[in-house]
Amino acid sequence: MIPKLRSEAFFEKLKTYTVDIKQGRVFGPTGFEFCNISEISNRVTVSVGKNNTVLRYQVVWWKATGLWPTEVIDHKDDIPHHDWYDNLQMIGYAENTRKAAIAKVKKRLECRSQMMTIPSILEWTPNLKNSRELK
Repeated sequence: MIPKLRSEAFFEKLKTYTVDIKQGRVFGPTGFEFCNISEISNRVTVSVGKNNTVLRYQVVWWKATGLWPTEVIDHKDDIPHHDWYDNLQMIGYAENTRKAAIAKVKKRLECRSQMMTIPSILEWTPNLKNSRELK
């Protein structure tokens, strides 16, 4: 997701927050951690004022670099809630789409390889020929 540009008032409010870039955590002016995990995307959001929610990794990127991201921020380990700065990289939209497609293919291949290792149903059922001979 390419982040939208923010107003000066937004950045003034954000300056009152404490950001731990090594752990990827954001704390409000009172010292409490601000974050909500989206059940849909598994991404962590931070509320900055009324009706102004941003992704936590964007805030971490801003604090570490001094610049609001203008491209897609990618998680190097592909885990969306690992928001520490060393795990983030700014990449283009096309590169992010390519990475996502590769990850999807890898996931499908992993599922198929797991299915191939599961014993077939025939191994779990008794041999019918032998069961008839026993009677």
